[in-house]
Amino acid sequence: MSFFEALGIDHTIILQFVLFSIAFFSLAFGLFKPYVAALELREKKTTGSQTAALGLKDEAQDLKKNYEQKARELSSDIKTVFDTYRGEAQRESEKIIAKARSQSQALIDESRSRIAKELAEAQKKLKDEIPSITQLIVSKLLSKKV
Repeated sequence: MSFFEALGIDHTIILQFVLFSIAFFSLAFGLFKPYVAALELREKKTTGSQTAALGLKDEAQDLKKNYEQKARELSSDIKTVFDTYRGEAQRESEKIIAKARSQSQALIDESRSRIAKELAEAQKKLKDEIPSITQLIVSKLLSKKV
């Protein structure tokens, strides 16, 4: 023991070692071990959540691409249908306009023929009345009846 006395270590070292061991094991198993376990569990959950979030993000991107593709296809289909109906409407419009033009041309022709007929009748009546009108004018000018 002289070696320990030379170093300044006495019999309280055993008591200090026992107290240190009790404190160390109680802290290690009572505080540090549950803390480390909780920390590892938290890390697992965080890493798992991050992995799940990345997976969900990838899935969302895939769904977005799928949606965009379907939207483009639907838009193309709608455009095709729209163009088809637009062409049909254009053809129908042209038919209606052509029919209206032919009807208006028929009306114009009918009106022209009626006007020509009435003009011919008026000219004929006027030709028939020319001798009597001429006689009336002459008699007025001469103030006599011829």
